[in-house]
Amino acid sequence: MNGSAGAIEGCYWQADRETREVSPALSGDIKVDVAVIGGGFTGLAAAYHLKVADPGLEIAILEAETAGFGASGRNAGFVMTLFGASVSMMKALHGKERVRQAHQYMVSAISALEAMIGEHAIDCDYERTGFLKIATAPAYISLIQDEIELFQSLGIEGFEWLDRDQLAARIRSPVFLGASWEPGCGLLNPVKWLNALRRLACANGARLFEGTRVSEVQRENGRYRLTCDH
Repeated sequence: MNGSAGAIEGCYWQADRETREVSPALSGDIKVDVAVIGGGFTGLAAAYHLKVADPGLEIAILEAETAGFGASGRNAGFVMTLFGASVSMMKALHGKERVRQAHQYMVSAISALEAMIGEHAIDCDYERTGFLKIATAPAYISLIQDEIELFQSLGIEGFEWLDRDQLAARIRSPVFLGASWEPGCGLLNPVKWLNALRRLACANGARLFEGTRVSEVQRENGRYRLTCDH
């Protein structure tokens, strides 16, 4: 590794990523209340929210490369309510109430993200753009319409069918036959969002160790021992 976390070649979001010094790797033994493996969305957010909930916690984030090096820094930036393989499959596996709860959780997650962006004035290019699930074949029209009807039967609102002409008013293509429109979803720059999570976690006292790969996790007397390179 070099001395700065610059752009990763071939990734769109990394092109204008802020240049910063890489956090030092862990060297020697430490004892903490919480050790977080991985400095992506989940790890950084967990460290931040735990420190806010209990500032006295000693928290270490152990990242093998640099924060956001993996999928968190290379995804499409979708902010959406999608969960599981399909709504019908989730209903068959877990029942109606669990599907309702899962969807409401995802709606709440978007609201929480928007509140956090506002509270901390985070610049991550966030827009509530909505989400279109587009049918490009007649069979897919039926699948999408059935999914909308299933949502409605579960008391879940916020999904609307757009026919070909209605869809063409938003996005025009000869192969687009119709779509499900969900206005509550959005888009953000995942690298900017991740950088904000890193700053917030560290500003609240979590310690980030980059270049620190965890090679082994062992449970000993109700606690955990993590083995790293040094």
